[in-house]
Amino acid sequence: MNRIRIIIKISGIRCAGCLNSIERVLTKYDIEKFEYDFYSSIGSIWYQGNIEDEFKYLNAIQKSGYEVLKIASYNEKTED
Repeated sequence: MNRIRIIIKISGIRCAGCLNSIERVLTKYDIEKFEYDFYSSIGSIWYQGNIEDEFKYLNAIQKSGYEVLKIASYNEKTED
């Protein structure tokens, strides 16, 4: 199984409530972890699956009312 990390820039997050709404949306998709830095507006999403699955996470954030820009994504091989 592959562990994927997506690094993204999210615009429009103003408070912890905004961040919580994004986390709630992402947990519906069984992500492993989500981190966000308010200072840089950069976040990371980790999940198990295929790199092509990243679009569902990015679309979910956009549908929540935030602008998202993918900076990079990494495929981290894990042992089965």
